Amino acid sequence: MGSHEFIRFPPYEIRLTPSLLMLLGEIQAELNQIAKIPISPQEQHRLKVLYFARAVHSTTAIEGNTLSEDEVLQIVEDIDSSTPSKNYDEQEVRNVIETLNAIIQDLLDGNSAPYSLTLLNSFHRQLISETGTPNCSDEEIGDLRKHSVTVGRYLGPPASECREFVTKLCEWLNEDASIPAGLERYDLTWQIVRAIIAHIYFAWIHPYCDGNGRMARLIEFRLAFAAGVPDFAAHLFSNVYNRRRSKYVALLQESHGEYSDGKYSSCADIQSFVEWALECYRHELHEQALYIYSSQATVIWHDYIFSSFPEKLSNAQRRRRRLALDLTHPEFQEPVRIRDIRTLSPAVAVAYADESDQTIRNDLNVLMDMGLVQRADGGFRPNTDILTGFFAKSRDTDV
Repeated sequence: MGSHEFIRFPPYEIRLTPSLLMLLGEIQAELNQIAKIPISPQEQHRLKVLYFARAVHSTTAIEGNTLSEDEVLQIVEDIDSSTPSKNYDEQEVRNVIETLNAIIQDLLDGNSAPYSLTLLNSFHRQLISETGTPNCSDEEIGDLRKHSVTVGRYLGPPASECREFVTKLCEWLNEDASIPAGLERYDLTWQIVRAIIAHIYFAWIHPYCDGNGRMARLIEFRLAFAAGVPDFAAHLFSNVYNRRRSKYVALLQESHGEYSDGKYSSCADIQSFVEWALECYRHELHEQALYIYSSQATVIWHDYIFSSFPEKLSNAQRRRRRLALDLTHPEFQEPVRIRDIRTLSPAVAVAYADESDQTIRNDLNVLMDMGLVQRADGGFRPNTDILTGFFAKSRDTDV
């Protein structure tokens, strides 16, 4: 009798409860909507970089990395000119970036290697190399652990059993996943369920000396992206777990239960973790869709501003156009007061460097007359409401 009999293959089946079916439908609909939003190449690149950096930050922050999201974004943007760092946190981030980039490029190039111990070992070597982690000996970097591990209250399987568990996991991942009857329309979201299950199993097996959490989330991303989930949407899983770290750890612990009398229970329950992860993922997807819509609305609004001014501009018109454009900056969620106008952007600061506050007031009045700016809560905000003017008014709206 082994101590981890609950790690069984094929994996536990998921009960298709009404709540789960609703989640799968909502996620599929959200992904379809995101896929249909027209995005310029420049904006698409910006979103890819942004969500990539957030995922890198999240997956490393869960493990205790102290770099901020902005610091990680800077490394992502400069990774091509970077060199190995002696700082553990920075090198950990660089390794995740390079491993994710390699996975994405391989899949885009059609080089979708089947899952194997060799493939997973290569991922681990990329993630751990040059970090100087004290948890791994040199021979364990890019190979299965040689010793027992404990994570919180969880005791991982004996090192001697890891190879068999990983082999069985890879065999399952390489199988053609059959979609349960009635879910044919939700083939993409069912692959997301499989990715979450793979995450759980890898966390249970915990086959490496260090980096098992990052590996689990890496495999989850690879499965989702390979199945057709857009990369910036597939990156959201790490955000799910980082934002709700305590719940994440608690549900993983609950899935296998407590160690007692030299072993765990012979059965586990992954239903709660899967449904929770899907619910959180749906929420993250919805936030992402709103952010993308907002970004696109900003592009349309800027086009409208440009069309509101003549081709040949006076100095005053050029200054006012700059002010109207920069009032739309996404960092300014609240109305901007006159005293803060000069700090909107470096360009606005230059435009009003030799102008009085009265000039700012006059320019705002002109922009309001043009319908580009409106007063709100003691300040001024872009009048982007006019972009929704073609929608039918509700019955509760005065006409």
